[in-house]
Amino acid sequence: MAQFSLAALDAAAAAAAAEPAPAMSTEAFCGVAEHVSLALGQMGFAFGFAKADVDTKHASLVAATGALPTLAAVLAADVAAGTVKTSNHPTRNLLRLKRAVAFVAILFGSLLAEEEGSEAGPSAAASAAYDETMSPYHLFPIRMTVRLALRGLPADTAGFWAWFGEELNDETRAVALRFCENGQKISAQIDSMFEEAGLTTDW
Repeated sequence: MAQFSLAALDAAAAAAAAEPAPAMSTEAFCGVAEHVSLALGQMGFAFGFAKADVDTKHASLVAATGALPTLAAVLAADVAAGTVKTSNHPTRNLLRLKRAVAFVAILFGSLLAEEEGSEAGPSAAASAAYDETMSPYHLFPIRMTVRLALRGLPADTAGFWAWFGEELNDETRAVALRFCENGQKISAQIDSMFEEAGLTTDW
Protein backbone atom coordinates (compact mmCIF):
# COMPACT_ATOMS: atom_id res chain seq x y z
CA MET A 1 0.00 0.00 0.00
CA ALA A 2 1.39 3.39 -0.96
CA GLN A 3 2.47 5.66 1.89
CA PHE A 4 2.11 9.42 2.05
CA SER A 5 5.26 11.40 1.32
CA LEU A 6 5.38 15.17 1.61
CA ALA A 7 8.32 15.26 -0.80
CA ALA A 8 6.39 13.24 -3.40
CA LEU A 9 3.32 15.46 -3.01
CA ASP A 10 5.49 18.54 -3.48
CA ALA A 11 7.21 17.09 -6.56
CA ALA A 12 3.90 16.17 -8.21
CA ALA A 13 2.40 19.61 -7.56
CA ALA A 14 5.52 21.39 -8.80
CA ALA A 15 5.46 19.39 -12.04
CA ALA A 16 1.79 20.13 -12.69
CA ALA A 17 2.05 23.81 -11.75
CA ALA A 18 4.97 24.26 -14.14
CA GLU A 19 2.80 23.34 -17.12
CA PRO A 20 0.90 26.17 -18.89
CA ALA A 21 -2.69 26.12 -17.62
CA PRO A 22 -4.47 25.32 -20.91
CA ALA A 23 -1.98 22.54 -21.61
CA MET A 24 -1.75 21.09 -18.11
CA SER A 25 -1.71 17.36 -18.70
CA THR A 26 -4.39 15.16 -17.23
CA GLU A 27 -1.67 12.75 -16.15
CA ALA A 28 0.23 15.44 -14.22
CA PHE A 29 -2.91 16.59 -12.41
CA CYS A 30 -3.84 13.00 -11.59
CA GLY A 31 -0.39 12.61 -10.03
CA VAL A 32 -1.18 15.44 -7.63
CA ALA A 33 -4.62 14.02 -6.85
CA GLU A 34 -3.09 10.63 -6.04
CA HIS A 35 -0.82 12.11 -3.37
CA VAL A 36 -3.63 14.29 -2.03
CA SER A 37 -5.65 11.11 -1.54
CA LEU A 38 -2.80 9.64 0.49
CA ALA A 39 -2.72 12.81 2.60
CA LEU A 40 -6.44 12.52 3.30
CA GLY A 41 -5.89 8.91 4.30
CA GLN A 42 -3.51 10.06 7.04
CA MET A 43 -6.28 12.14 8.64
CA GLY A 44 -8.23 9.19 9.96
CA PHE A 45 -12.00 9.00 10.10
CA ALA A 46 -12.40 12.76 9.73
CA PHE A 47 -11.67 12.61 6.02
CA GLY A 48 -11.98 8.92 5.24
CA PHE A 49 -15.12 9.65 3.22
CA ALA A 50 -13.22 12.28 1.22
CA LYS A 51 -10.39 9.85 0.45
CA ALA A 52 -12.85 7.26 -0.86
CA ASP A 53 -14.50 9.86 -3.08
CA VAL A 54 -11.15 11.16 -4.33
CA ASP A 55 -9.96 7.62 -5.10
CA THR A 56 -13.05 6.91 -7.20
CA LYS A 57 -12.83 10.15 -9.16
CA HIS A 58 -9.09 9.84 -9.54
CA ALA A 59 -9.41 6.35 -11.04
CA SER A 60 -12.04 7.60 -13.48
CA LEU A 61 -9.90 10.53 -14.61
CA VAL A 62 -6.81 8.33 -14.94
CA ALA A 63 -8.82 6.05 -17.24
CA ALA A 64 -9.61 9.05 -19.45
CA THR A 65 -6.01 10.26 -19.88
CA GLY A 66 -5.49 8.42 -23.16
CA ALA A 67 -8.47 10.04 -24.87
CA LEU A 68 -8.21 13.34 -22.96
CA PRO A 69 -4.49 14.10 -22.50
CA THR A 70 -4.95 17.67 -21.23
CA LEU A 71 -7.37 19.29 -18.82
CA ALA A 72 -8.48 21.58 -21.64
CA ALA A 73 -9.46 18.46 -23.60
CA VAL A 74 -11.39 17.19 -20.56
CA LEU A 75 -13.49 20.35 -20.46
CA ALA A 76 -13.94 20.54 -24.22
CA ALA A 77 -15.18 16.94 -24.47
CA ASP A 78 -17.86 17.37 -21.82
CA VAL A 79 -18.92 20.78 -23.13
CA ALA A 80 -19.36 19.30 -26.61
CA ALA A 81 -21.31 16.33 -25.27
CA GLY A 82 -23.42 18.36 -22.85
CA THR A 83 -22.22 16.20 -19.95
CA VAL A 84 -20.32 18.74 -17.85
CA LYS A 85 -22.37 18.09 -14.72
CA THR A 86 -23.12 14.43 -15.37
CA SER A 87 -22.12 12.12 -12.54
CA ASN A 88 -18.72 10.42 -12.97
CA HIS A 89 -17.88 12.37 -16.14
CA PRO A 90 -14.34 13.79 -16.36
CA THR A 91 -15.20 17.48 -15.90
CA ARG A 92 -17.29 16.83 -12.80
CA ASN A 93 -14.57 14.58 -11.39
CA LEU A 94 -11.91 17.17 -12.19
CA LEU A 95 -13.78 19.83 -10.23
CA ARG A 96 -14.15 17.58 -7.19
CA LEU A 97 -10.48 16.61 -7.30
CA LYS A 98 -9.47 20.25 -7.65
CA ARG A 99 -11.32 21.01 -4.42
CA ALA A 100 -9.46 18.23 -2.62
CA VAL A 101 -6.12 19.64 -3.80
CA ALA A 102 -7.15 23.11 -2.63
CA PHE A 103 -8.28 21.73 0.74
CA VAL A 104 -4.95 20.10 1.52
CA ALA A 105 -3.00 23.13 0.29
CA ILE A 106 -5.03 25.53 2.44
CA LEU A 107 -4.88 23.21 5.46
CA PHE A 108 -1.12 22.76 5.28
CA GLY A 109 -0.69 26.50 4.79
CA SER A 110 -2.76 27.18 7.91
CA LEU A 111 -0.71 24.71 9.93
CA LEU A 112 2.50 26.37 8.78
CA ALA A 113 1.07 29.75 9.79
CA GLU A 114 0.27 28.34 13.23
CA GLU A 115 3.95 27.80 13.78
CA GLU A 116 4.30 31.54 13.46
CA GLY A 117 2.04 32.12 16.46
CA SER A 118 -1.59 31.22 15.70
CA GLU A 119 -3.34 29.25 18.44
CA ALA A 120 -6.29 27.98 16.41
CA GLY A 121 -5.17 24.34 16.42
CA PRO A 122 -5.43 21.63 13.74
CA SER A 123 -9.17 21.05 14.19
CA ALA A 124 -10.00 24.72 13.60
CA ALA A 125 -7.57 24.90 10.67
CA ALA A 126 -9.09 21.79 9.06
CA SER A 127 -12.60 23.11 9.67
CA ALA A 128 -11.79 26.43 8.01
CA ALA A 129 -10.16 24.71 5.02
CA TYR A 130 -13.17 22.40 4.70
CA ASP A 131 -15.59 25.33 4.85
CA GLU A 132 -13.68 27.12 2.11
CA THR A 133 -13.33 24.22 -0.31
CA MET A 134 -15.77 21.35 0.25
CA SER A 135 -18.52 22.16 2.74
CA PRO A 136 -20.67 24.31 0.40
CA TYR A 137 -21.08 21.30 -1.91
CA HIS A 138 -21.84 18.62 0.69
CA LEU A 139 -25.21 17.67 2.10
CA PHE A 140 -26.02 18.52 5.70
CA PRO A 141 -25.44 14.97 7.10
CA ILE A 142 -21.94 14.88 5.61
CA ARG A 143 -21.10 18.32 6.95
CA MET A 144 -22.21 17.32 10.44
CA THR A 145 -20.24 14.07 10.27
CA VAL A 146 -17.11 16.02 9.37
CA ARG A 147 -17.67 18.48 12.23
CA LEU A 148 -17.87 15.63 14.73
CA ALA A 149 -14.93 13.75 13.26
CA LEU A 150 -12.68 16.81 13.33
CA ARG A 151 -12.73 16.60 17.13
CA GLY A 152 -10.54 13.54 16.81
CA LEU A 153 -7.65 15.43 15.21
CA PRO A 154 -4.51 15.94 17.31
CA ALA A 155 -4.76 18.89 19.69
CA ASP A 156 -1.52 20.53 18.61
CA THR A 157 0.23 21.23 15.34
CA ALA A 158 3.23 19.01 16.12
CA GLY A 159 0.93 16.07 16.75
CA PHE A 160 -0.90 16.70 13.50
CA TRP A 161 2.30 16.72 11.44
CA ALA A 162 3.35 13.53 13.18
CA TRP A 163 0.29 11.86 11.62
CA PHE A 164 1.96 12.52 8.28
CA GLY A 165 5.25 11.08 9.42
CA GLU A 166 6.86 14.50 9.37
CA GLU A 167 8.70 16.53 11.96
CA LEU A 168 8.88 19.99 10.51
CA ASN A 169 12.35 21.44 10.37
CA ASP A 170 13.51 24.20 8.04
CA GLU A 171 13.85 21.81 5.10
CA THR A 172 10.47 20.11 5.40
CA ARG A 173 8.79 23.44 6.21
CA ALA A 174 10.11 24.79 2.90
CA VAL A 175 8.81 21.72 1.06
CA ALA A 176 5.37 22.05 2.64
CA LEU A 177 5.20 25.76 1.85
CA ARG A 178 6.18 25.13 -1.76
CA PHE A 179 3.37 22.57 -2.08
CA CYS A 180 0.88 25.04 -0.60
CA GLU A 181 1.85 27.64 -3.19
CA ASN A 182 1.76 25.19 -6.11
CA GLY A 183 -1.43 23.50 -4.91
CA GLN A 184 -3.27 26.79 -4.76
CA LYS A 185 -1.78 27.80 -8.11
CA ILE A 186 -3.13 24.61 -9.69
CA SER A 187 -6.55 25.25 -8.16
CA ALA A 188 -6.60 28.81 -9.51
CA GLN A 189 -5.48 27.66 -12.95
CA ILE A 190 -8.31 25.15 -13.15
CA ASP A 191 -10.81 27.77 -12.02
CA SER A 192 -9.57 30.00 -14.86
CA MET A 193 -9.92 27.16 -17.36
CA PHE A 194 -13.53 26.63 -16.31
CA GLU A 195 -14.22 30.35 -16.67
CA GLU A 196 -12.62 30.51 -20.11
CA ALA A 197 -14.78 27.56 -21.16
CA GLY A 198 -17.87 29.45 -20.02
CA LEU A 199 -18.38 27.17 -17.02
CA THR A 200 -19.01 27.98 -13.38
CA THR A 201 -17.44 26.11 -10.46
CA ASP A 202 -20.13 26.65 -7.82
CA TRP A 203 -21.89 23.32 -8.23
